[in-house]
Amino acid sequence: MLYHCDHLTFKIISVNRIKNKKGRICVGGRPFHALAFRCSGNGRFLLPNGQRLYSGEKNIFFMSADMPYEVEYTDGETLVVHFLSQDYKTTAENYDFQPSARLIYLFEEIFKQWQKQECIYAINALFYQILHELRKAGKENCLQEPFFQAVEYLETRFNEQDLSIAKICRECGISTANFRLKFGRVYGVSPIEYLTRLRIGYGLRLLSDKTFTVEQAAQECGFSDGKYFSRIIKKNYGISPLRLAKKISME
Repeated sequence: MLYHCDHLTFKIISVNRIKNKKGRICVGGRPFHALAFRCSGNGRFLLPNGQRLYSGEKNIFFMSADMPYEVEYTDGETLVVHFLSQDYKTTAENYDFQPSARLIYLFEEIFKQWQKQECIYAINALFYQILHELRKAGKENCLQEPFFQAVEYLETRFNEQDLSIAKICRECGISTANFRLKFGRVYGVSPIEYLTRLRIGYGLRLLSDKTFTVEQAAQECGFSDGKYFSRIIKKNYGISPLRLAKKISME
């Protein structure tokens, strides 16, 4: 989930209030991410991988950069922040927990500040506050539904080497079949793929500060050993962990 990306760096390129008209549209992949608060109305999204998401009134929706999609809107209004970032890679996410009054205020305020264009630091600070409020709301929601409890468990304990999907589901009281099915619908990837991405990202951050060896980074991020960590990196990126970490740090 976007609000769990503790090392997110970003550049906001626009904040808009958009009037959505009833109808279906196709949107090509855009070179920026979008985080939107749906003030009114709803949207039904279809992604190229078959993932379907419903975003209703007072939901918050994230759409990744370079992701084409089809959407069917009702009449409504949306506040949306468009931003650039290389720290978070996913498809789309809808946060359907009830937003706090402060979270709604922050979306309104970041739009007002963007219109004034007085201080980009204040605008960035508001965006961080939005992520913080999302995280708090997400944690409260996790207490209510086993699926989100399981997601929270995965995201906070991903670097434990004995972690498995079966263990996560057992601890959170949800069947593995239901968890895998709902996870695929919500995130567009399997729980194992998501777990692997979290571990790879953490391992590369450890390598980038040049105080960890590949073996040490592998152990810290949850892989069984350095050789397996290297194989996973080469399979996904075509180069060694050290070369990839160096490349990322130079970007």
